[in-house]
This record gives sequence, structure tokens and C-alpha cells, in this order.
Amino acid sequence: MNEERQSILELLKNRDVTFLGRIAAIILGLAFLAAGIFLSFQVSSFGGDAPVATGIVSGIESGVKGVKRAVLRFTTANGEQVETRDAFQMIWPRFEAGAAVQVRYHPDNLNSATIDIGKWLWLQPAAFFLGGLTCLGLGIFLPFLEKFKMSINNQEK
Repeated sequence: MNEERQSILELLKNRDVTFLGRIAAIILGLAFLAAGIFLSFQVSSFGGDAPVATGIVSGIESGVKGVKRAVLRFTTANGEQVETRDAFQMIWPRFEAGAAVQVRYHPDNLNSATIDIGKWLWLQPAAFFLGGLTCLGLGIFLPFLEKFKMSINNQEK
């Protein structure tokens, strides 16, 4: 009787861990999707109609946990000289100080500018979306796969 009771307790413990893992995966997935949406709005604001200027990377600033931002110097279409930090952080340095770059900027807010790297600008939002969908998929569909696997094992016996 005691052995049976212990095995039931072990099953319940494992089930709780699985349930908590599913909940954590779903919450993490939703957080990744929210970050992907936020980053998508940021990136889309530098869409095709944002003006492009030739500029230089005047420096690299180190931030929290080693994350870096390029300091950009460029001249707008109106001839105004601007020096501002890149709107997006660089986990690894893409450019060195003194490099000539194309800069996309908002004419209404000259402090909002980024280095024009084309379609690669969408890499970070896409990574967050894929990570979010993966976590959600694991959190939602993994129990169904486990039940399917158990039913196959039962049929083989």
C-alpha cells in the first residue's frame, strides 16, 4: 500500500512540474511575441519612406551588460548636422568607429535614427516571433504529443 501511495505521489509531482513547465512556456512565448510586436513597430517606423542620409559612426557606447550602441553623425536633407545614438542596440558590434554608413532617420524626430542595414533590420523581431511561437507550441501541444506517444506504446503492448 505504501509503495502504491509513493508512486501516486511521484506521478502527481511529475504532473505538477509538467503543468508548471507548460504555463512557464506559454508565458514566455507570450512575452516573446509581445517583444516581437514592439520591435516590429519600431522597425516599421524606419520603413521605405524614411529619409536616408550618408553618415559616419562617430563612436560606440557601451551600455548595460556589454550591449553597445553606435553614435551616428549625419547631415539631414535640410542640411542640419545631427549626432545621435542608434535607435537599436548592437549585441555584437556591426560597425567600427569611423565607418561610413547609410542612416535612416525620422524628419520629425532627428534623435530617432538607425543604420540602414536593409532587410536585416527585421532579424531581431523575427527571432522574437519565432521564439514566441516555439514556446507557445511547446506549452500548448507537448501534452498532446505525450498522450499520442503513450497511446502508441499502449497499442504496441
